[in-house]
Amino acid sequence: MATRTTKIQFDSLKDFLSRWTSEIEQGSVFIDSASAPKDLAAEFKLDIGLPLGMRLGPFVCQIVHRGADGSVGCQIPEFSGAVQQQIDGLFSLLEDAKQWHVEQGSVVLAEDVPDVADLEARLKAQIEAQAVQATPSSAADDTPPQTQSGPRPRGYVLPDLAGRKPDAQGQLSGTSFRDLLMELAVQRSTGLLTIVTKTGTKRWGFWQKGGPVGWRSDPIEPGETLGVLLLKAGHLDKEQLATSLQMMETQNIRQGEALIEMGILNFGQLVSLLEKQVEFVLQHVLGLDEGVWAFHSVDGFEERFVNPPSRVPSLLYRGLRDHSREMPRENLMLKHKPNLDLYVRFSEETTEIVGEIQFSGAEAKFLEVIRSNSWRLRELFTVTNLSRSQTACVLWALDELKVLEYRDEENLERYIDRISSRILSKNKTLNAASHFDVMEIHWICLQHEVETAYERLDKEFDEGQYHDLTDELRESIKRIRVKVEEAYVFLKVKKNRMAYREELLEADTIFNSADLLGKKGEMAIMKNDSREAVNCFAKASELIPNSKTFKDGLQRARGLGAS
Repeated sequence: MATRTTKIQFDSLKDFLSRWTSEIEQGSVFIDSASAPKDLAAEFKLDIGLPLGMRLGPFVCQIVHRGADGSVGCQIPEFSGAVQQQIDGLFSLLEDAKQWHVEQGSVVLAEDVPDVADLEARLKAQIEAQAVQATPSSAADDTPPQTQSGPRPRGYVLPDLAGRKPDAQGQLSGTSFRDLLMELAVQRSTGLLTIVTKTGTKRWGFWQKGGPVGWRSDPIEPGETLGVLLLKAGHLDKEQLATSLQMMETQNIRQGEALIEMGILNFGQLVSLLEKQVEFVLQHVLGLDEGVWAFHSVDGFEERFVNPPSRVPSLLYRGLRDHSREMPRENLMLKHKPNLDLYVRFSEETTEIVGEIQFSGAEAKFLEVIRSNSWRLRELFTVTNLSRSQTACVLWALDELKVLEYRDEENLERYIDRISSRILSKNKTLNAASHFDVMEIHWICLQHEVETAYERLDKEFDEGQYHDLTDELRESIKRIRVKVEEAYVFLKVKKNRMAYREELLEADTIFNSADLLGKKGEMAIMKNDSREAVNCFAKASELIPNSKTFKDGLQRARGLGAS
């Protein structure tokens, strides 16, 4: 009998709340194949397990879609009064927890963050009064001016670059600056990046092993200092910031050291915050579009930086990907058009860098698709696990970072590996495969789908399209073609398909599938989607040929297309 109850277990409230706002609260829920029983009924009851033994449910769900992998998409008609009480109780508990953190001082609500303009002004005056600013020398050809050596300033000590020409220089407009940052990451470069904006503000970025570890600016940018950032984030109050400024003045120490002495931070927290501060400034710098830059490589710095370098490629990738999502789709695809028939691969010199970029889970799977075989760009759009739009965005961002290569010819070794894997795998599954499996189609199929599958497999396993085949591969292809031909001749006949299903499947499975298709067909009619409605009712009618309901639905669906 069909299973009429199932459960989803959440190990963290964070995961549950994410799903709650995106799905469950809106009256829908997706259950992956690992959690959904194979024989789950069209209408069933769902239990949601939460940490600390909490639960929501059971409540009624109705399946509106079954994926080929066993996953199901469901709608929730309504929550019962008892379940609604559970929901209200849970969110009341979360509100109490938030209020407790506010009262303990571990969380500050956004509306309670104090006005910091006066403290920013004081901090700027404090640092400028104590810092010994070096006098920048002029430079020709738009090269940003460099500093001369002098007494140790409050900020990071600048290396003496007097008389040295930059290793690279350029404008902030265009892509040269982004290209520089990627090259520094690939080469694991150490050096000083100097930037002069159109307003005359100078910034110095301290690069170690390919990424920034610190920044300094002239004039001081108080909003980028550690204390003000902590204040705005609600981790520091005005009195504590004022105390840290006083300690900086009287003890001649830096703000991070002052905050540790005050017991506000420990060393590990300081390192983490310095990492975030460096990335915050880098994001600001990447937003500049007018000015000049120069980079001087150095052996090292007088300063000992405790925080690791920021992962610049990861930050660049996220920015480019987000930008591509705002581009008109036709413009995005136009950029891919020249490379559609070329083979795509990752540049060998950037392999390590790509491994450091923080991709989403779905994006990481797509990268494995690229690595798994030799694909033409147009083929990637057919085998991707992402949507077509998402695939275009990811590829565009990677291309802009110059980590992809496009070639006319496929590498022979990868070509042999690719076709061997597909041919031998297909041949291995033939013995235990049903006719549907041989044709690689779902058992709920119509004649036109059988014809389409046959045309695809006949083309794919045509020996004439391959070269450098081994004897084993030739024999495998011949056997595959025989089995495909047998399956096609059998399945293209409607009465054969119907009888074959009854041999393979239980009657309840066939009936429930037809019932679900009927419901999907009705939803398609409501949406005025004639094509989907005809497809659903045609399949349902073939599964249950004597059903007047499905025949009437098919007639209405066809009439929808004619109207």
